[in-house]
Amino acid sequence: MLLRTDTMARLGVADRVALKLCECPEWLDDDEVAWLAARGGLSSAEVRAAITRADGVHDLTRIFDPGEDDPADPEARRKRMERFRKRRNRVAERVARLMSEEA
Repeated sequence: MLLRTDTMARLGVADRVALKLCECPEWLDDDEVAWLAARGGLSSAEVRAAITRADGVHDLTRIFDPGEDDPADPEARRKRMERFRKRRNRVAERVARLMSEEA
């Protein structure tokens, strides 16, 4: 899916981050990384390092949705992944609507 810059600008920061995080985390801009940093109580450098060393989608979802749960707990892992999938699906639907409006 090719997104125009103005389409992305119409999304809120959380939606842009959810969309980019799993598809192309290297495209996260400084404002988006700062949003993740503030959300997780980290520095921007720590967020970038966490993204670089992430081993799969679950690690990336922990950056987006930090929590106190045990990352090895299968039920907590499932719930976190489901929350993120729902968010990402809502964003994808919104992007599709925006793109059809632009066409």
